[in-house]
Amino acid sequence: MGFSLYALHRDPGVYADADRFDPDRWLPERRGEIARTAYVPFGAGNRKCIGDAFVYTEATIALATILSRWSLRPAPGHVPKEVASAVAHADLMPMVVTPRDA
Repeated sequence: MGFSLYALHRDPGVYADADRFDPDRWLPERRGEIARTAYVPFGAGNRKCIGDAFVYTEATIALATILSRWSLRPAPGHVPKEVASAVAHADLMPMVVTPRDA
């Protein structure tokens, strides 16, 4: 049996405006709108990736380190274009990177 992560992550019963690229849907203040089990980038059940907990921890540490030193803003005039794949992601997301004041 199989399922499509692409279709699952675009279920209008779970996500408001499900086909729109909306990274803000994962902001802490919107956390209650979507069940944690509605987003499964690492699979589920007996096929679940054994490294999923590690990658969440590692990504949190990496982002905290980078964002404590640098400010990232989307490049002016650029709108991210979503790419269809097993897990949706932005094609290109040019950023303006500036050092934070020490």
